Amino acid sequence: VKFSGGTYSAHPASLLASKTMIAYLVEHEAEIYPRLATLGERTRQAIEAAFAEAGIYARCTGYGNSALPGSSIFMLHFPHREGQSLATPEDLFDAHICNTALSQDILLLALLLENVHLLYGHGALATVHTEADIAFFSEACHKVARRFKPYL
Repeated sequence: VKFSGGTYSAHPASLLASKTMIAYLVEHEAEIYPRLATLGERTRQAIEAAFAEAGIYARCTGYGNSALPGSSIFMLHFPHREGQSLATPEDLFDAHICNTALSQDILLLALLLENVHLLYGHGALATVHTEADIAFFSEACHKVARRFKPYL
């Protein structure tokens, strides 16, 4: 007996759903992707500002570049020194460059205390997110930053 599984496993219903979603994204790309990029930009700026106000140097990844002008993605990192280049994934997860325990474990637990549940890798925004969601998350980051400050 052989079992073969996978993300869609060639199941007709999941393949139809995937095809439908991709068609929708292509048809509405002019409104979806700029909105996601804007939400991502506002969220990254709010996160960094929350920690900066507490005197904690923190940087998000997910900012646009020449290949992808905007992104809905954010992941927060705590470089040990200001201005530290975070050019590669290896830089982000090198404990000599960034406080990896703070960004990968402690941050997630502290945000849970503020009713924010992030997964490893932190997250991405969706078109259903609102300005109120960003404001709630920003306030949670302010509270977490104030909680962290005495220990850093």
